[in-house]
Amino acid sequence: MEEIVFNYKYTLDDLNALLNWQFYTKGRIRISQIIVSVMAVLYLLMSILLEDFDSLMGGIMLFCLLFVFILPIISKYASRKQFKSNSYVTQEHIYTINESGITQKSDSSTHLFLWDKFYMASETKDYLFLFISYGQALIIPKMYITDHITTIRKKLIESIGAKKCKYLFK
Repeated sequence: MEEIVFNYKYTLDDLNALLNWQFYTKGRIRISQIIVSVMAVLYLLMSILLEDFDSLMGGIMLFCLLFVFILPIISKYASRKQFKSNSYVTQEHIYTINESGITQKSDSSTHLFLWDKFYMASETKDYLFLFISYGQALIIPKMYITDHITTIRKKLIESIGAKKCKYLFK
């Protein structure tokens, strides 16, 4: 594998992209939004048609409906707060990707992430997310690895298995 080196400074958009992927792809939040919305509308229609509105059940359905739609807003607020309070994230990082893994250097630290130690890998149109735990990931903008993305995908599948790479584009 040819060594790739690039500098990158995370932005709030990068963190939001990871959060959106976690909520909408892995977490299946959009599906739940649709299901809860349909259930709430059906409940309200049935209550009106049967003239039997249960205020407790209606309140519960309204709470669920509001919660599902407000959750993305809350998550964006939380990511903004996390981004502003984490000085490590806002530093410029130097990434080195090679046969042994990915090295991430900043002014305050150096980390070597071995290929076989990643928890999971995923990608979107613009990013490669390499999870080092369930909720923590390296965010790699694909614009820096475009020419090497196929090699990196193969290396990840070989190192952590196809099951943990099921969200990679084929």
